[in-house]
Amino acid sequence: MPCFCTVSAAALPNTIRPDIIPILPSIPLSLKLAAALPTLGPATRTDMQLDAAISDVVMPNVELFGGTKGMMQLSSQLSMISGSFTLTDLPQFEFEMQQAAESFNRNVWPRLDFLPKFSMRPLLNFALIARLVIDLRALEIDPFDVDFFPGGEPVHPGYHDFRFKLSPPKLHLARLMAGLPNLLNLNQTFELPPLGDPGAHSAMLATLTPMAHLTLPKLIVPLPVIAKMAMVLESLATIQEAFGPDGFSPMGLGRIQRMLRLWGGVPVSIPMPALALKAKLDVLPSLEDVQLGLDMAGDAGSSALVGAMSFSPPKLAFLPMLNLIMALNASMEMMLDIPAFDMCGSCNCC
Repeated sequence: MPCFCTVSAAALPNTIRPDIIPILPSIPLSLKLAAALPTLGPATRTDMQLDAAISDVVMPNVELFGGTKGMMQLSSQLSMISGSFTLTDLPQFEFEMQQAAESFNRNVWPRLDFLPKFSMRPLLNFALIARLVIDLRALEIDPFDVDFFPGGEPVHPGYHDFRFKLSPPKLHLARLMAGLPNLLNLNQTFELPPLGDPGAHSAMLATLTPMAHLTLPKLIVPLPVIAKMAMVLESLATIQEAFGPDGFSPMGLGRIQRMLRLWGGVPVSIPMPALALKAKLDVLPSLEDVQLGLDMAGDAGSSALVGAMSFSPPKLAFLPMLNLIMALNASMEMMLDIPAFDMCGSCNCC
């Protein structure tokens, strides 16, 4: 379970303070396009790959924006926390939640209470610039030197059709297939029959209803504050990955500002629909996840989807808190380089 016993504010570079987050220029369109273009060719178009993968799939008649949505979301959330909390033993699960909250209250907040003081708009803008730089470097492009552009213009992909290829029903189907493994694994986690089997609904309800009545631990700050802490740490980690520990220094900021001015002078000849398509591609499920769902579908998958359509799960009040605890966990691992959370019998929260 999450145990924040190794947190130290000293792990943050001492040049990073809430009062020195710079207000950088807006991101040049050419910088966004340079990172987007490689994903828009036929060989890497996720929408085309998914369209081809599910073109012959026939699934039960599911509601376009309802039906399985509640169970899919629930199974995904429970799957995320099942590796850190004991969901099948409710007294132990309740104890672990209490320990995680106490660990946060005693170890994290006293050391990192300055994180919510960061101004989010300039920080997120800085992190977006950093992400674009990381993506360009992965393409072996030096974002601090645009000499690789022949004639000073970005290289065009050989394909210029920027229409999104997935129809709404196919997009819905792709998301269903990507969520199907978690939905099926949820029944396996609780050792329940598939949702399509007789008695599965009553068994699932009997399992989830007691979870809905677990006592929530008390946190020292509201959940939105924890969400902001996780977002700040994730942004700082991205900035540090792109620019190193000197990214916030006057020299580092000057170099970034010169880079932005350099890209701002690059002519842009790619239509805006390219960026709109890139935004849609970024939120698609991966082809591997959809293919795994297709492989698992068959009769079991169909019956699970049909069963999920008619099952309304109870509201589990602990999910928002644990989702944020896990997000903070991941952000702290990224930024503070602490070991993965596990059971800790020696810290003062146990």
